Amino acid sequence: MKKISVLLFSVCILLNLFLQPQNGVKAENNLQAIRIFVDGEEVELDVPPVIVNGRTLVPLRGVFEKLGATVDWNKETNQVIVKNNSVEILLEPDNFAVLLNGQVKFLDTASRIQEDRTLIPIRFIAESLGYKVTWEDESRRIDISTDSSIVPVKETALPTLGSSAALTQLLH
Repeated sequence: MKKISVLLFSVCILLNLFLQPQNGVKAENNLQAIRIFVDGEEVELDVPPVIVNGRTLVPLRGVFEKLGATVDWNKETNQVIVKNNSVEILLEPDNFAVLLNGQVKFLDTASRIQEDRTLIPIRFIAESLGYKVTWEDESRRIDISTDSSIVPVKETALPTLGSSAALTQLLH
């Protein structure tokens, strides 16, 4: 009888640990969808954003075309190019290295393919394009401001790599 009581007590403790919200976040927030707004207008996405390693990844086209950027996908090299004014960003899914105006930068969370969409870290890309990004934890809301008082990355001449093999070698 004593063994059964100890076993039941242990099971109750384990259930309590697994059912408690983690890191002080309310349980209902963990189930709430992440919403994205550009200048106060909600952006509808065909693939929901995800959080990986504390970074929000969003479908590339859904957000950045709304910001006026052009998004190109090179099927042969599996590379994405985002352009807006004087800023050009080249990235590959599952690669931490990106080219930002010809300079190698490293993401702390790599982009990825999910449901045939390229998901990218929204803060890095939006801020690189010169926009302000804020996160509201309780409502799980991301706001991107295109306020012109924010200075975008300065234009620099892009290096000539000569071939896609040279670019691939640089990114790996």
